[in-house]
Amino acid sequence: MRTTLNYGRFLDFEFIDVYNNGHKVLSRIVYLFGAGASFGKRGEKSLDFRTERLTDKGVISGAGSCTRIESGVPVVNEISGRLAFFIHNMVCLLNKPSNGLDNKKLQKLIDDLEWLLEMTSSHATIDTFAKKLFLTNNQADYQKLKNLLLLFLFYEQVSNEPDQRYDTFLASILQNDVNHLPDDITIVSWNYDFQFEIAYNEYVKADNLSMLSEIFLHSHDKVSERRGGEPYHPHKGFNLLKLNGSAFVAGDRSFFEARKNKDLTSIVELYFKLDVKNNRISFAWEKMNDQYIQRIGDCISDAKVLVVIGYSFPFFNREVDRVLFEKMPALEKIYIQDPNANTVKLSLQPVLSKTHLSVTHLDRNIVTLEADPKQFFMPPEL
Repeated sequence: MRTTLNYGRFLDFEFIDVYNNGHKVLSRIVYLFGAGASFGKRGEKSLDFRTERLTDKGVISGAGSCTRIESGVPVVNEISGRLAFFIHNMVCLLNKPSNGLDNKKLQKLIDDLEWLLEMTSSHATIDTFAKKLFLTNNQADYQKLKNLLLLFLFYEQVSNEPDQRYDTFLASILQNDVNHLPDDITIVSWNYDFQFEIAYNEYVKADNLSMLSEIFLHSHDKVSERRGGEPYHPHKGFNLLKLNGSAFVAGDRSFFEARKNKDLTSIVELYFKLDVKNNRISFAWEKMNDQYIQRIGDCISDAKVLVVIGYSFPFFNREVDRVLFEKMPALEKIYIQDPNANTVKLSLQPVLSKTHLSVTHLDRNIVTLEADPKQFFMPPEL
């Protein structure tokens, strides 16, 4: 077998592309996505709207304002404002004659959303409030929060265009067959959103998110892994690991139709279908079972390169992040694409394994990159 080596320069380090009989041999690449990977694009001006709140004293009117999202999904500091806008739209739907809905159910949803907005506004983040409910064993409110969070993210992705970097990324990595994603790439995502699925649907035109997620993208989360009941089957090609699950219901076919028509009625109907069995959102502190940990290892154990995009390694996620790095013992290089990449680099240090620090000295091979608003970083090893 004849092997040729091509050398090049990029970002002040040398890389090697290896070709066997003229065919490029890829290094094993893992992408780690955080909220910044789905940030998308924002409008220059805020979005102003009227608010109405029903109290014991009657209806109180006011003014609200939130980020104008042109594409992508909200990040943490935008959630309160966008929740208020969601409530505004639900109130408009309630006041619409002949909306085709059970208005008692719609009012129940509005009341629950106002509860979430109040609780979110009085805590540092929605995750902080969720962890408090978890630690105090308040199962009813914990599940209600999950249901509302799923619905909110579902609504945002119905209402907004997807982050176009996913489309650019797919156009770059797909070759001659849209049904075959590269075998040598694994995506690990901390995001509840399904931006990747929306972008990929432009290529394969599936009729529901479950088909896209499970069949085409080989997506796995710890909730579905736990409930599957089928024998474990590793998949050594392309995988999408959703560490916090996904904000859609398995088998639900309403999303693409709702997005096409900007129809909010299906969102209301979805809320009253949600329960502990079909909500696939899972927070970082909810334990992973042995089978899901095994799947993570099978997917990323031979990783050579890690590309971190829009992820800050928060303390909440540290235990899982350490598992991830323990499962990548052969890791040789890390790229961090983020507006605050150097700060992220400092947060990354505590989750590196002892082997990475004392044997491979991976901490010396971390490359920080400015965030590119148009595309995800494509490493030279790819």
